[in-house]
Amino acid sequence: MLYFPIAYELFHSDSVLFFILGLLVAAGASKALKRSVTALKAILSVGIVYCLSESFVILLPHNDLVEILLVIIGTAALGAVAGFSAKLIALIRAKRKKQEKSIRYMTAGRS
Repeated sequence: MLYFPIAYELFHSDSVLFFILGLLVAAGASKALKRSVTALKAILSVGIVYCLSESFVILLPHNDLVEILLVIIGTAALGAVAGFSAKLIALIRAKRKKQEKSIRYMTAGRS
């Protein structure tokens, strides 16, 4: 895993706790999201944070403290991507269900 050190750390150490922390923070923050566009913006913003932290881990000179902080930030951002993605899926499913319900309501009087 030369190119993705944060993903490597996630599956080979106890940094899964930071992933869960990011997931919980995203789940709490996603309660305020009512539209799929805002959820997509949230996914993109924390995805950019993850990509930047991956890049900095690879590109910066090796400093243990900075590397550890970037791994923590990147892992939490990866958890936040998962949390916001779950909210986006829930919003899309709710919208689709609402559309199906309105179509059934509109066609019920015609039969």
